[in-house]
Parts: sequence; structure tokens; C-alpha cells
Amino acid sequence: MRKSLLVAAALWGIARIAYADEIADCNQVSSIIKTYGNGTILTVEQATRYFIDKPKPTISIELLNKALRSGPITTERLKKLQAEMAQRSAIALVEQYGNGKFITEEDLQNYFLQTDPAFKKSCNPDLFTRISQDRLHVRNSALEVKGAQLPARFGWTHASDSGSSFQIDAAISYDLAAWKLTPDGHWNLYAKPALEAHTSTLASATRDSIAAKIPMEFVYGAGEKEFIDPNYLLKSLMISVSPTFETDRKADTTNYGADIFVAPSIPKFGIGAPWHIGFIYPSWQPYIGLETGYVSGATGGLQSNTDFERFALKLHGQVFITSYLELAVDYCHRTFLGSGPFASSDDKSFDYLEASGIVWLDPIDQHISLGITYKNGKAPPKFSSVDSVTAFVGIKF
Repeated sequence: MRKSLLVAAALWGIARIAYADEIADCNQVSSIIKTYGNGTILTVEQATRYFIDKPKPTISIELLNKALRSGPITTERLKKLQAEMAQRSAIALVEQYGNGKFITEEDLQNYFLQTDPAFKKSCNPDLFTRISQDRLHVRNSALEVKGAQLPARFGWTHASDSGSSFQIDAAISYDLAAWKLTPDGHWNLYAKPALEAHTSTLASATRDSIAAKIPMEFVYGAGEKEFIDPNYLLKSLMISVSPTFETDRKADTTNYGADIFVAPSIPKFGIGAPWHIGFIYPSWQPYIGLETGYVSGATGGLQSNTDFERFALKLHGQVFITSYLELAVDYCHRTFLGSGPFASSDDKSFDYLEASGIVWLDPIDQHISLGITYKNGKAPPKFSSVDSVTAFVGIKF
């Protein structure tokens, strides 16, 4: 029984690791055709050999569960399962991308472009990728930790209490080269200078700001042995320290400060890495920390010329339903540790929620999207109530 469980754990690791990022070899198509085919085409039998010999062979969870129900998985059964899965993959490859009997080098190239994002990015990058070189990014927010994964939004917003407006939520950031902090490579430092804008045509908008920040991320990564060990839960840990400058035109405020957040990655619980449930990929990420700073020149009932320290808990959850549809929910709770933000109110705790549905028009690269976002709660700098719906065009790279 113990041996069966160990083999099952190994199979689960094989199934999960198939989704990890790889460095693409742009010459692999011609190499595969020459190694397994006749230099020109690849038949189903030859493609089966290729899938069996892959460095990271995969076994579907469905096939694994079916095998486990019929008895213990021995080494011999494991080899048969891998061969069965390889044959299924080969048949699907030849039928979908070839003529049903064989595939050409051009067919195989198309297969990798359609199914392997790392191969497409390295060997046939689109315009956005060539411009950004995987270092320049445009997102919804570089300052809000949760926003790092969402596209910049150019949209139409309808607020329940103040009408409709055109709104932009966008940030541009650049990833500097990483600094190795320890000889074993477990600790690294990443710096990401960023500029961000949240602007609206609505006169009573709760936020109309421009901000600059230099997030410095201290990242711990587990070693190879710990990373593949299913009993070692913590795979990575990020400590983000972000000096910040932000000015808001409508609230007439200027903030100087720093944010400090901690975020773990525990793939076993879907934290920081997605689960794989059929064609659904759910994941979530908690961030806990402090937002500190100094506010000058505030108006509209906000305290000015004051320091602030507030506890912040941010939760980002997302579900990919295939690579076309994404559902995202972001929640943030803030509690001021000293006096609150208002000159004439004792309110200290505030909650804010965003829920988005996003359709990706280019599911492999995920640069262009359409979506809708619902916002509700109270967020800085004014902490006035927000209740709005935004339909947007999203850009992300």
C-alpha cells in the first residue's frame, strides 16, 4: 500500500509539473522529425515513441484515477499507462494537425505554436513580446499587488450614485535583472520600477491619481529536492518592500510612503499556483502586510499633514476556464493602526471588493481581452463608497 501511494504521488507530480514553464528549443521540431520520423514526416507510431521518450511524460488525472480504482500501480503498470497516454497524444496530434495518417514538419511547428506558450514566445513571438522582451509590462496596477496579474483596463463605468464615465486603469513597469542574494540561489532580489495612472472623466470620481513606485521583491525559492517533495509545502515566499509616491488630482492629496507585503506560494493548496481540475485552473494568493506613509494637502474631510500606518490583507483569486475565460475576485481589508483617514470621523476599518469576468481574444499570448468588473466598498485615498460596473477592453503584456 505504501509503495502504491508513493507511485501515485510521483504520478501526481508528473501531471502537475507538465504545466511548469520551460525554456523552448526552437530547433526541436526538425530534431523530432529527424530522430523519430524519416526526416520529412511523422506517423502515429513514430509520434507515440516521441511522447514516450519526452523528458516529462504526462498522464491525465482521469486515466490515473481509473487505474488506481482497479488496483495498486506497479512500475510495470506505470509504463503501460505512459505508453497508453503517449498513443492517445500521438493519435490526437496526427488527426488534429495532420491528415490522419502522418504530420509534416510544418504541421508539428503549428502544433507547438498552438499548444506551447513558451515555444511561441521564444520562436515566433508576437509584436508585444518583441517590444517588451518579457521585461516591460503593462497591467491593471503595479502598485496594488493583486493587480499584477490583471490587464490594463480602458473602459466605460457606470456608478450607482454619480452616472457614467470613461475610465483608465493602467500601469507600466520594467523588470530589472535579478540579484542573487545567497550562494545557493534560494534568495533573490527583484526590482520593478513602475508608473501608474487611474483616471476618470467623472468629476466626482473616488480616484484620479498618478503614482510612482519601486517595488523590491525579496524572493525565497525552495531547492529542487524540496520543490518536488509533496510533503514540503512552502515552495516560495515573497517579501515586497515598495517605496511609493502618489498624487491624486480630485482628492488633492499627495502621499509619500512604503508598502510591505508577504506572500507565500503553496501549490498543494492552490496558493500561488493553479490546481488542474479538467479544463478548469483555480488558484488564489493572499498578501498580508502594512501600508505606511505621509499625507499632505488633503481636502474633502481627509486629514492632511499626517502620518499613517494601516494593516492590509489582500486576497486575489482567479479561475481559468480553458485559456479563453478568466474569472477574478479581489478583496482588500484595511485597518488604520492610529487615527483614521478622516478629520471628523472615527472610522478606521474599510473593505473593498472587485469581481471581474474576462474573455481573452488571444488565449495563447493573453494580450487582448474584453471584460466586465463590479466594484464595491471603500478604497484609498478618499475611502468614499464605490458601487460601480465597468465594461472594458484589456491590454496585458
